[in-house]
Amino acid sequence: MNDESQIRINIWLTSFFFIFSFTLYLYTMPPDIAPYRDAGEMAVAAQTLSVAHPPSYPLYILLGHCFQKLPLGSPTFRLNLLSALAGASAVALLFQLISSSFGLGAGTLVASFWMINLTFWHVSQVSEMYSLHVLLILLLWKILDPTASTTSRPKVFLFSFMVALFLGNRSDLLLLLPAILWIFYRQQFFSSKTSLRTYFFALGFFLLGFSIYLYLPIRSNQTPWLNWNNPSHWSNFAASLTRKSYGASLDMLSKQYQTGELFGANLWKNAEHLKENMGWLGLLLCFLGSALQARQESSRWFAIFLAYFFSGPLFLFLANMPPNPHAMAIVEPHYLFSDIFLLFWMAYGIRALLNKYPWAWALCLGQLLVLMIPHTIHSFRRWNFLAQDYAHNVLSSLPPQSLVVARKDVPLFSLWHQQVLLKNNSSIPLLAQGLSGTPWYQDNFNRQYGIGKPISLKQNDPESWEKTQSLLSRRVFATHDTELPNFMNTAPYGLVAEIQSSTPLQEPWPLYVLRGNDRYEEQTDFFSSDLVEAYALGWYRQAAFHITHPSPKEKQGNIDRALYLAWGIKKEFPEIPLSLGILESNRGHWPSAAHFFRRSTQLYERQRIQTEAYHSLPALKDSVRSSSALAYLNLGVSLEKQGKKEEAEKMYQEALERNPQLAEAHYNTAILYWNRDWNRVLEELRETLRLDPNHLRARQALGQVERRGK
Repeated sequence: MNDESQIRINIWLTSFFFIFSFTLYLYTMPPDIAPYRDAGEMAVAAQTLSVAHPPSYPLYILLGHCFQKLPLGSPTFRLNLLSALAGASAVALLFQLISSSFGLGAGTLVASFWMINLTFWHVSQVSEMYSLHVLLILLLWKILDPTASTTSRPKVFLFSFMVALFLGNRSDLLLLLPAILWIFYRQQFFSSKTSLRTYFFALGFFLLGFSIYLYLPIRSNQTPWLNWNNPSHWSNFAASLTRKSYGASLDMLSKQYQTGELFGANLWKNAEHLKENMGWLGLLLCFLGSALQARQESSRWFAIFLAYFFSGPLFLFLANMPPNPHAMAIVEPHYLFSDIFLLFWMAYGIRALLNKYPWAWALCLGQLLVLMIPHTIHSFRRWNFLAQDYAHNVLSSLPPQSLVVARKDVPLFSLWHQQVLLKNNSSIPLLAQGLSGTPWYQDNFNRQYGIGKPISLKQNDPESWEKTQSLLSRRVFATHDTELPNFMNTAPYGLVAEIQSSTPLQEPWPLYVLRGNDRYEEQTDFFSSDLVEAYALGWYRQAAFHITHPSPKEKQGNIDRALYLAWGIKKEFPEIPLSLGILESNRGHWPSAAHFFRRSTQLYERQRIQTEAYHSLPALKDSVRSSSALAYLNLGVSLEKQGKKEEAEKMYQEALERNPQLAEAHYNTAILYWNRDWNRVLEELRETLRLDPNHLRARQALGQVERRGK
């Protein structure tokens, strides 16, 4: 094949990968706002030219603002379109890079593996900067050209400018620095032949590119809709660049663990991600390619190793996130940075395999097909309206003079998006619980809604909620994710609950719209399942309220219906069978009650195992164990009522193993031994009163036993 034919085929294949991948991402992406991390915030920030959360992503915000001017669909759809275009361009550029070094066969297979990478597919559908980040990394790698033995001044100047400019999309691009320095060293840039003037020019071009970050203080001075951290002050500007408010880490959650404590768990999760997206064959090809390149091209291998190590294992060590679904949903898009460099080793392995075994093409295509089918199912979000419907339902059903408090990113940012971009009920203030104590946000909130400054809303401070309600002169409603003080009076109202109220409003459920699949366990990503869970929690809290606040107006059938509707949405919800068991106990239906209590204990046991696997904090583990103890206690009562005393005693012991402070379990055990073993009765009653001196029935029973003894 001559050079002209080779070039023509290369152009055709590059065009094919761009068009096919763009069509794939476009067809499967959400129609508007996606339930994904900061998508709502990014859409609002780009539309209003705001200052987003640190480090504020000025390049993405400016580019996104330009895309939102396109006359296609909604502003958020246009931002999704930017991600799809960036993703498709990254696939095409990856094909170019691989095929130029390893041949068309390796380029075709590696680009195909990357195109259907589940994580990359997802970020190429949503209003986030990750697919653009991948494209910019590949573009820098192409400019850097690790295969070249020398470099030139124009290339160094171009690279200096672009790497600084691209930091305006994501600052973790700095993790490439060791690999960049090594490549420049191998290309003799740091030799004595390089003049001081060249270094100064390179620095000048770097500063010119980095000037993209001047967007922060300039725009902050103009008081945009969102002015995160108010970087118009230089101290705040520096804090935004370094993500000081996040502890200079990925998320503040990591600060609750010792440095490196979760490194092994994170490496394991990363390995699972690689297996899911490359298959066993892809992983073997990566290992093969790495070993071959280390032996044959050690200098280039070391450049890729540095890029992979700092963006992969070292990043995971510093991130130190617990391996639960929420934390992993935050970490997952960051895997893509290091994945890119594994693809070069995969290409090396593919070239070696195909050179020796041409029939291995079929093996690679088979692996691609095995990955393609489930990944297509998981990535089909064409009808995912969950974020839009959730925010619409909350805002459209609230009474006048209301205020909504939200905490988690997706619910809060979806509500912002609904108000700012879709102009739905903009008169209702939205208060971010996690930001409520920061001065910049208090000023920002007052400027947005003009009703005064909020105060810090703390979970362990009921007075802060009362003061907020009084200061802002509003009825305060909290979304499902808000952390409320214990024992605070709340009245359920669909997806939210009214604070400091014991009288529920008329149910808003008939006003709600929920399009698509509303089953928690059938969602294909964490953030979608989290929004679906809000509906289950809404129905459950409504039922729980009427159980604890019985009213003649509320029929028992309505309470049962609410619980079953909640359970239909989320099966793994142990509080629901526990509540159903309590209702059946009140009706004297003991076999049915035992059935529900037993189911509750099974679900709590699954939760307990998950808290161990997820390295959950001790407070959460204790909470699950204490809650499960109540299920075992009630199961014991229902068995005792059926005359199954031995089984009942076992359940009381199970309850005490999970919560040794559960006085009622000791009291019930004492009653079990009544007229059978008075010493045991005395022992259990005294332990009951030690744990709960105000236990009236235990005190009365102890008096009877002591009088009998006399």
